[in-house]
Amino acid sequence: MTTDEKVELAKKLANQLIGVTSSEWGKWLSFVKSQGLNEAIRMAQILSRSPSLRPGPRRSYEAIRGAVARLKELKDLTRADLIEVLGYATRWLISRRRLTPGEGEVGTFEQQCSDRLR
Repeated sequence: MTTDEKVELAKKLANQLIGVTSSEWGKWLSFVKSQGLNEAIRMAQILSRSPSLRPGPRRSYEAIRGAVARLKELKDLTRADLIEVLGYATRWLISRRRLTPGEGEVGTFEQQCSDRLR
């Protein structure tokens, strides 16, 4: 799989992760790295139904579980490729948030990158 294909797959994944907090995504990503994709999907499914979590984190885990389950291509990737794709997805998630004034330039990550390439 080429880098461009990995980035496109990551973009498809990130576009399905609406409402996922960066905190919950980071925790899930750490779990993927230590336990593998199948266990991480199972963990997300369990946490999405957990009465001990607040509604926000539960929704995040449900969105993660659903998005990853819909993208069958992720299961066919090698561990290294999977981690790379999930890293790109993280960047897409970050790019959706706008920087607040005082944190630097205002705009999305994508806009800042394209501005720097000009």
